[in-house]
Amino acid sequence: MFAHLHARSWFSFRAGGSPPEALVAEAARLGMASMAITDRHGVYGVVRFQQACKEHGLRHVFGAEVPIYDEAENPTRSRHSLVLLAQNRKGYANLCQILTLAHMEGAAQDDRDNPATSLESLAAHSDNLFCLTGTDEGMLYSLLDTAHVEEAKRWVGTLRDIFGDRLFIEATHQRRKGDDRRLSRLVRLSTETNIPLVATGDVRYATPSHYWRYDLLTCIRNGITVFDEHPERPSNSMAYVQPEAELARRGLPLASLHLSGEIAQMCNVDLIPGHIIPPGARLPEGVTPEVLFEQKVA
Repeated sequence: MFAHLHARSWFSFRAGGSPPEALVAEAARLGMASMAITDRHGVYGVVRFQQACKEHGLRHVFGAEVPIYDEAENPTRSRHSLVLLAQNRKGYANLCQILTLAHMEGAAQDDRDNPATSLESLAAHSDNLFCLTGTDEGMLYSLLDTAHVEEAKRWVGTLRDIFGDRLFIEATHQRRKGDDRRLSRLVRLSTETNIPLVATGDVRYATPSHYWRYDLLTCIRNGITVFDEHPERPSNSMAYVQPEAELARRGLPLASLHLSGEIAQMCNVDLIPGHIIPPGARLPEGVTPEVLFEQKVA
């Protein structure tokens, strides 16, 4: 069964159009069993997301869009995003460490709005993480769109050296110009490199009715008005939580759709246990909590 493994909420500040609860509610309405939250540059919405998944009976997956750069090949440090998914609590800890390093690097460069971490730091904390190659903000799409196939092969080879069999080539289709050609190239690249292809919806909002909010936030993020054109503005309202059948109609291979559900089943991170054990207070010998409380408030 298909699972959305790449979905932003409005905790992707100015880059996502719906609350986590709306994303989960729509996935549940469509009969999905699992879903991931992968906000841009952070894990700010994971608690609300898990609470919503628990309410609707969905399996939750935690991840993030992580900006990285390769200093050896790119001294200008231009950033490209990968989608990282936590396989377990150790993976979640590594994800948080990578994001922390990215934000520290952004602060060091006096560019807090554009965090990034190096491939070296990524490799040092890559255990227990699944990696998707990303979509429009990733390096792979840029290389394939400009027909730099050999460079694309080298890039996924570099990522495979880091993640091994936990690397997946991400494919999506949102009925935009060039999507058919790119999907064909992604399928071919997956076959030639023997790296599995996984389908995503690259979700930015829950339903088409939330498109306007995402478009407005995109304009705000780029400092333009709604009357201005910009390459980052969405060309249609197809980045919503869509059913498997719709994605299959656009040509995404069935195997890649089903693989998403298999990956979701391999992820297990619980941040909200069924019960909470508060830390015990250190009391003076022979003093009860009630007596100490009375002394403090008297």
